[in-house]
Amino acid sequence: MGPVLKLLGARLVLFVAAAAVLSVLPIELDPFVKLLVALAVSMVVSAFVLRGLRSDVGARLERGAQQRLDRARDAQPAKRAPRQ
Repeated sequence: MGPVLKLLGARLVLFVAAAAVLSVLPIELDPFVKLLVALAVSMVVSAFVLRGLRSDVGARLERGAQQRLDRARDAQPAKRAPRQ
């Protein structure tokens, strides 16, 4: 499984865990508000916990962009020196 899917899955698990904890707590809030709080909590936690996965995704995207640039550069016709 690629690093992008791993990051997506990890973020989803964090959100579901935060939503489950908030739904069990005896706090009187609208369910929609609980989901919004769970989303905010999971975003903050993922900024610290998923740092390694995010760097893997960044490295993968950087490699892919560099490969596309190299292919585009190789596909361009060679420039000729101007005639005098």
